[in-house]
Amino acid sequence: MPQPLHLFRIRKPAVAGPDLQLRRLLRELQRVDRADMVASTALLALEVIRRRPRRGNAWAQLGDSRRALGVYPVAERALRRALRLAPEPMRHWVMGRLANLYQQRGDTTAAIRWFRKAIAAAPGEASWRIQLGGLLATRGRLAAAAECHRRATRCREGCIDEAWLNLGLVRRGQHRFREAAVCFRKALELTKNYREAKLGLRDVEYAMTILARGNQVPASRARAR
Repeated sequence: MPQPLHLFRIRKPAVAGPDLQLRRLLRELQRVDRADMVASTALLALEVIRRRPRRGNAWAQLGDSRRALGVYPVAERALRRALRLAPEPMRHWVMGRLANLYQQRGDTTAAIRWFRKAIAAAPGEASWRIQLGGLLATRGRLAAAAECHRRATRCREGCIDEAWLNLGLVRRGQHRFREAAVCFRKALELTKNYREAKLGLRDVEYAMTILARGNQVPASRARAR
C-alpha cells in the first residue's frame, strides 16, 4: 500500500550560505565584466549592491557599464558613489572612469579635469596620461598631447608600449617623421608584434623616402586641396 507522502523523509539539496552565494555572484560579475558584456555586468552589479551596498567596486562596475550603455545620469551617480567608497589606492581608477564618462558624453572640459585628477592621484600609472593625450590629440592640441604621452613613457605602471605608439602617432601628425620612427621602434622593443607600431613605422619610413626624393607637396598646395 502506498505510504502517505508526509511519512517519507525528503532529502533537500544543500543550500549555499550567503557568503558562498556572494562569492559565486562576484566571480560571475568579474567574468562578464572582463568579457565586455555590459548589460549583464550592470544587472549583476546591481545584485551585488543589493547584498553589499558599500561594495565600491560593484558601484564602479555599475557606473562603467551604464556609461557604455549610454545611460549617463545613472552612470555618473554610480561612479560618484564608487569614488566615495573606494580606498585611497583605488580612487584613481574611479576618477579615470568618470573622465571616460564625460569624454563619451562630449564634456571635454570635465573629462580633462578628471583625467588630471587621476594622474595626480597615481602619477606612476601611464593609463590616464595616455588617455588624456589621446583626448587632446583629437582636439588638435598636438603639443600638449605629445607631452602627455612623453611623460607616460616614463611611468612605472601601465601600457608603456602604447605610450610610445601614441607619441609616435602625434609626432607623425606634427610631420616629425624621424622622431616618430624612434617612438614606433621603442614600442616594438617592448611588444615585438605590435601591429599598429609596425604600420606606423612603415608609414613614416616611406614618408621620409618621399621627402628625400623631393616629391613632397608644399603645405600651401595641400591646404588648397
